[in-house]
Amino acid sequence: MKKLKNIFVHILVWASIIFICNSGNLSWQGYNSADGTLLIPSLYGNAFNAFLVYFNALYLYRHKNKFRLNYWLLAILSILIISLLEALVDYYYANLSGVLELHFDIIKSDLEGETLAFNVEKSLPYLAYIGYLMDDILIHIIFWFLSFTYILPLETVKNRALKQTLEREKLEAEVKFLKAQINPHTLFNGINSIYHLIDKDKNKAKEVLVRFSDLLRYQIYDCSDDTILLSNEIQFLDNYFDLEKIRKGADVNIEFDYNINDTSSLKIAPLLLIPFIENAFKFVSNHDEKDLNFIKCKIIITENELHFYIDNSVENTEKEDLKNGGIGLQNVKKRLQLIYPDKHKLNISSFNDVFSVMLKIELA
Repeated sequence: MKKLKNIFVHILVWASIIFICNSGNLSWQGYNSADGTLLIPSLYGNAFNAFLVYFNALYLYRHKNKFRLNYWLLAILSILIISLLEALVDYYYANLSGVLELHFDIIKSDLEGETLAFNVEKSLPYLAYIGYLMDDILIHIIFWFLSFTYILPLETVKNRALKQTLEREKLEAEVKFLKAQINPHTLFNGINSIYHLIDKDKNKAKEVLVRFSDLLRYQIYDCSDDTILLSNEIQFLDNYFDLEKIRKGADVNIEFDYNINDTSSLKIAPLLLIPFIENAFKFVSNHDEKDLNFIKCKIIITENELHFYIDNSVENTEKEDLKNGGIGLQNVKKRLQLIYPDKHKLNISSFNDVFSVMLKIELA
């Protein structure tokens, strides 16, 4: 639709030029707009002009870096060749319409009394042709430079589209790089957990290994797309909490509440929330009394907004390390800025030995 609109605009512009040429009392080379004799020369003349404009805009300028010859040398050659061809058409149409004899008379009148080294009568066809050629060259030079009023907006749009493509590719590369760092981080945490459980409780270690393999399968095979269903991501988090309850349930009070009603169509960038949860388990306090150690996580969905909350108890010695976070926490901040610019709000705070994260995201 946009392409048809552009074509219509161009047709309208050229029609307007032809209309102006044939209105009022304009004259050129013996033709006059008042008696209608200028119509045909203006039609074929602007056809040559249009060819030159679009040849420059759509081919020559666009591919200027591919030619061995300098662009401006090619421009001069193009103008000269088109002018030579149009001058031939001018000459033969003038002869056909009877205007050529009038031109001969004007030339003879201008050269009368001059001492010349050539025979005027014999040279009249050549002199008339040169006259047409000079006029055509001048007009074509004007239209060549007018073609840049079409070229420059095209180049602006092209450069803007190229810039957006490069920015998008850069963004995608950064997101993929950051997402790729999450899997090794989770892998390290899981293996570390299994390692410590093997000597303590082999049966529990086996159960953790099975659940851990399910988590890895999800990350490797289900998270390849840019976005995934929110319900699948929440189920992944639920499985992760179940895994951690097996590992740390005896020492830490762990709660995970969520509502997934009416979220069938909502999608989210994969593995976006897990770094906050991993961070909570990494830095949760280790008091002798279990009631003092806790991790509480809640996810609330309201229309197309996700509200994520997680609190964990900390000890004074860990507050600074927790606030700075590790690779996972730094990566998720960058991913939020890249994927959800101006569509998220992240608040991280620490108060009274409780570390809190509140995140709101507008989902599609």
